[in-house]
Amino acid sequence: MIRSRVLSIYTITITTTTILYLYYIILLLLLLLLSFFLTFYILLLLLLFTLFFYHSNKSIIIIIIFIKFVLSLVFWYALLLLLFFFPHKQQHYITHSPYFYILYFTLKPSLSILFFITITASHEFVICY
Repeated sequence: MIRSRVLSIYTITITTTTILYLYYIILLLLLLLLSFFLTFYILLLLLLFTLFFYHSNKSIIIIIIFIKFVLSLVFWYALLLLLFFFPHKQQHYITHSPYFYILYFTLKPSLSILFFITITASHEFVICY
């Protein structure tokens, strides 16, 4: 009798934690989807502005680096959500996977590169006008 009660309480706990994990994963995916849509519209506006007002080869480079910058922001946003919402065991599995390090080392330098190119492009834009 006591053993069956313990088993039923344990199964109820497992199902609620699984539902909670699924909720966090769905929330994370929805926020990532929203951020991707927002970045798509920002990039589209930036591309239209670049094509109509500033004709140069450097504008294409700026757009490419801006895309990388936005993707790195999405990555850091998702990482913060992961660290706040997921329990410690799942955080350990995700942050110690090789995919995490590949994303980390490819997207992190884009902040400094974007800062440097933005300053250079704005300086040349001011000189042209």
